[in-house]
Amino acid sequence: MKKLIFKRLEKLAKKDANNFTTKFGLTIRRLFHKPISLTFKIILRIIYKQKIIIDKKVKLDKDKTYVFAANHSFYFDGAAIIATADRNFYSLFGATEQLHVEIRTLFIWIYGLIYVNRFDKKSRKDSILKMNKVLEAGNSILIFPEGRWNDSENLLCQKLFRGPYTLSVQNKVEVVPISVYNDNSNNIYISYGKPLKLYNYEKDKAIQILRDSLATMYYNQIEKHSSFFNRNEIKGDIHFHYMDQRMYEYSKAKWPSNYCWDDELFTYKAGDIDIDDVWKDIGKIKIDKNNINKFIGILKELEQRKKYDFKKYMNENYKKKY
Repeated sequence: MKKLIFKRLEKLAKKDANNFTTKFGLTIRRLFHKPISLTFKIILRIIYKQKIIIDKKVKLDKDKTYVFAANHSFYFDGAAIIATADRNFYSLFGATEQLHVEIRTLFIWIYGLIYVNRFDKKSRKDSILKMNKVLEAGNSILIFPEGRWNDSENLLCQKLFRGPYTLSVQNKVEVVPISVYNDNSNNIYISYGKPLKLYNYEKDKAIQILRDSLATMYYNQIEKHSSFFNRNEIKGDIHFHYMDQRMYEYSKAKWPSNYCWDDELFTYKAGDIDIDDVWKDIGKIKIDKNNINKFIGILKELEQRKKYDFKKYMNENYKKKY
C-alpha cells in the first residue's frame, strides 16, 4: 500500500505547472489550513514528543500572500512551520529520495507540495511557474532557500538560492524570514521576522538582506536557548562528534542505508569559487621552498576540509550505523 501511495505521489510531483494541482485543491487547502496545521501540531506533540515554542510571530495581512523563507537544519523544521502558520502555503520540496521512503512527505503533500529536482534545469524552471500559479491563486509559498540542511559548524546560514527573490519580483509579494531552532531536546523554537520587500532591491542586495535576516534570527535563538558545555566533556575529536550528531538527525528520515549522500549533501555556491575547488588544480602546482610560504595556509585548510568532509563521512559510516 505504501509503495502504491508513493508511486502516485511521484507522478503528481512530476506534473507540469498546468496539471500539478487543481483550483479545487488550491481552494480546499486555503480554506482548511487551520485543521491541517492543528493536526501537524498534535502529531508532533503526541507521537514525536516535540513541543513548539514561538519566540516571535509578526502579524501578517490576512488578505496578502507571502513567500515564507526559512532556515533548514533538522528533521521537524518544515512540520513546525506548518503547525504554526496562519495561512496555507505550498512547500517547495527537493528531497527526491523521500518521495519514496518518507511517510511525512504524504502529509506535506496534503498541505501543499511542489517537487523540484535541484539538479535539473527544467525542473527548477517549472517549479517557479508552479509557485507563481499558487501565489496567483491566493495561497502562499514556503521555501528553504539554503537548498539543503545546514550542516556547517561555522555558518549560521548557507548561501541562498534566488527563488524567494525571483518570486518576490515576479509577483510583487513580500518575503517573510523564518528561523527554526532545535537545541537537541524536544523543544522546537520558531521565530517569524518582519516581511521584506525584496522586489525593491537588486538581486544580490536582496539575497544579502534575506540571508542576514535569517542568520541574525538564528543567532539570537542559539544565544537564548542553547546549552553551554565544556569542550573537555566531549571525548575524542569534537568535529567527528558533531558529524555523528548530524548523521543521527538525518537517520530520523529513515533513508536507505545504501543511499549515496553526494546528491543530498550538495552545497549551493552561487557561481563563486570555493576553496574546495582548489583540490581540482592543486596537484598541478609545483610547491617548493620558494613558494611554500604562499601555499602553506591553504594546504592546511584543504587538509582540514578533507579530514572533515561530511559527504565522505556519511557515505562511509551511515550504512554501518543505520
